[in-house]
Amino acid sequence: RALPDGFDFILMDACFMSSVEVLYELRNKAEYFISSPAEVIANGFPYDEIAPYLWGGEEDFRKICKTFFDFYNEHEDPHRMGWQSATVSLVKSAELEELMAATRNILRQRTDFQGITAWSYPLSYSTLPDVFFDLGDYIGQVATAEQYAEFRKQLARTVIYKLATPEFFFQPIPEDQFSGLSTYIPYPQWAAMNQAYFGLSWPQSVYEK
Repeated sequence: RALPDGFDFILMDACFMSSVEVLYELRNKAEYFISSPAEVIANGFPYDEIAPYLWGGEEDFRKICKTFFDFYNEHEDPHRMGWQSATVSLVKSAELEELMAATRNILRQRTDFQGITAWSYPLSYSTLPDVFFDLGDYIGQVATAEQYAEFRKQLARTVIYKLATPEFFFQPIPEDQFSGLSTYIPYPQWAAMNQAYFGLSWPQSVYEK
């Protein structure tokens, strides 16, 4: 509510912001979003390197993503601290409504989430369970082959650029399970979190409660 509409882009230099729930909530605020579906190492974005691209358009936003990725992918890490860890996505907000519709077509009226084992983005350390699941992998587990093929087309129109290092804190990032967007799965054992979750626009639109 505090943000006005009409930004060219919003870059979120914080962990786990390339969440479909976050971006859908902000979909009317900017044309593009640059963010990470995983953690962002404490140094964040290399602003001295990305500054020339902050006044550009889509191609410059891709360069911001690539510069961020290169900064970590090529970082020296002699003490095995996990420096070579980064994920980043460029999301086109105009496509988020269609992505919601494609997701809703597959998930509407679903109430049983047991047995879904979608890949989740690694956590360096947390008391939380793994709650940041990959959206593409999640849908791939519950959709028919035909549904999933159509969903992937819309996902590609929404996440127009994405990069990930081969590992994140020494845990492999499987290329076929990295869509560039995370999501939450409302398992029944997470009742308290689910109650908060269904206060957001994405689950209210996607699931029929």
